[in-house]
Amino acid sequence: MPERPVHELIKELSQLLVQLSDNVIGNLFNALHAVTHQDEQGSCSKRPVIVILCRRG
Repeated sequence: MPERPVHELIKELSQLLVQLSDNVIGNLFNALHAVTHQDEQGSCSKRPVIVILCRRG
């Protein structure tokens, strides 16, 4: 039985959310690395860093 169109849309959305999550985690890792190693660099990172923390609950 083929999946209904809504199931296909949900699957596509799920895949996009996984990709977005991977990007967010990568950006967070880069931001934390930049913050923890800025003394070694002698100045702030040349690349702008934005950190967004979300509270659950």
